[in-house]
Amino acid sequence: MLNKKTLLKFSASIWCNPCKELDKIILATDLGDIDYNEVNVDEDPSLVKYWNVRGVPTLLLLDENEEELKRHTGLLSPVGLQNFVGYDPDALDDQEEEHLALKEPWKETW
Repeated sequence: MLNKKTLLKFSASIWCNPCKELDKIILATDLGDIDYNEVNVDEDPSLVKYWNVRGVPTLLLLDENEEELKRHTGLLSPVGLQNFVGYDPDALDDQEEEHLALKEPWKETW
């Protein structure tokens, strides 16, 4: 598939609290058709060196040729994450919109 992007997250989920928070945000956020992969910096130092990651959590957005498009280190809000990956909510069909609403329980308390 052309233009398929991948979100690569470098983290240390055992000792990094911001990494744990970002995990929750990623799981609760619709990323569209972006592939998602996580790299544990403690277990795969060769990838950390290859991508020149200096802190965690670090997100890399890669194109279909695994070329880096964007990089962000630190936490992101759900909207910030969607903006980072170039998410287009208008591209959702009705079924996906219903599914997205289930992922946002905080809206029910407002």
